[in-house]
Amino acid sequence: MEKTLILYPMFALVLWTFVVGAIQARYTKRAVLEGLHPNYFRHKLGYEPPGYLLSASQHFSNLFEMPVLFYAAVITIYTAEVNSIVLLALAWAYVVTRLLHSRQHLADKYLLKRRNAFFVSYFVLLAFWLTTMFSVAFS
Repeated sequence: MEKTLILYPMFALVLWTFVVGAIQARYTKRAVLEGLHPNYFRHKLGYEPPGYLLSASQHFSNLFEMPVLFYAAVITIYTAEVNSIVLLALAWAYVVTRLLHSRQHLADKYLLKRRNAFFVSYFVLLAFWLTTMFSVAFS
């Protein structure tokens, strides 16, 4: 299998992170235009931001938490040259579950669905790492 194929799911998640950053910027502008005092952004104190801005900000931060482990696994797979169809499928599955989590976090607002999407992505990432470790150990 082509060594670079494992990089494409990572590229997709990186691009999605930039999209969510743009959504957050748009929501920030909207909140200010609706009356949120700009001093809120200095220390995040003294003013109550709208829920849509809090959700976007929290989700943008989330994309720098668990996905870091995904990026590390992809780089490990790439440098150790242990790519397989199973690892590639798990990588894409993780990206899809993160997109579903984003949809729940940014649009639907159903906490139970959001939690479920997170846990599915969590277990896909765990399977991705276990498969990566097994592949590296027995290559």
